[in-house]
Order: sequence, then C-alpha cells, then structure tokens
Amino acid sequence: MVARGGGRMSLVWSREPYAPKRQALSVTAIVRAALAVADAEGLEAVSMRRVASEVKSGTTSLYRYVESRDELLDLMADAVWGEGAPGPLTGDWRADLAEVARAQRASVLRHPWLAALMSSRPALGPNSLRRLEHALSAAAALTPD
Repeated sequence: MVARGGGRMSLVWSREPYAPKRQALSVTAIVRAALAVADAEGLEAVSMRRVASEVKSGTTSLYRYVESRDELLDLMADAVWGEGAPGPLTGDWRADLAEVARAQRASVLRHPWLAALMSSRPALGPNSLRRLEHALSAAAALTPD
C-alpha cells in the first residue's frame, strides 16, 4: 500500500499518525480553570465536566489528577489562601488580628464563593493551615486583663 501526496510516495504504515498536540494537564492548570469558572459564574458552575471543557480535555482525564469535585473545591480554597503571604506579626495583637481579618476579607471579596467553602469545609491544605497558624499566632499575644 502506497500513498501518494505532493509528488512523493510513502508507505502508508510508515507515516506518523495525526495526533493533535494537547497541552499537558496538571493539577495547577485544573485548579486555575476551576478558579476562573467560580470567579466568573459562582461555585455552582464548577463541575468536573465544565472544568474539563475549560482545559480542553475529557472529563475522565481530570480524574487522573483530581479524584472528585470535593477534592477540587479543597484545592481551590487552598490556592486562594496561597495568594500572597501574610505580613509579619508585630506583637500588637489588636493590629495583627485586624490585619488577619483584612486579608481574609480581601480574599473573600476577590473570590465571593470562598465564604461558602470557609463555612462548610475544614482548612486542611498547606496554604490554609499556614494562614490559620498565622491567625492563631496573632491571637497568642492576647493576655487576660
């Protein structure tokens, strides 16, 4: 079997099969896509199918990287808590706790869907725990009057 094209002949079985180039998937790319969907349309719009569409992949391919929508929500929340590092503590508990509250408010204003996750999911990711530890360190300076 010989195929002809452009004046040249080649063996059909020696040609490279056509395969469109795909971008490699990663947890980071999946989480970024989910964040974009949630920021634009709300948390209800975040589904594995929708995120797969955003990263131009099949839904089942996502499950190689993220086990479930719940896991994706946890990763999304942790990614938001990783945006920007908290400032150093000053030792003034009032000022430090006020800064913690301002930073948390800013995160919720940037990502309004985050408030629902904060009240329904434990903070278990590394960024979430880092923020929690920072807040508790600020509160540790409290002394009974």
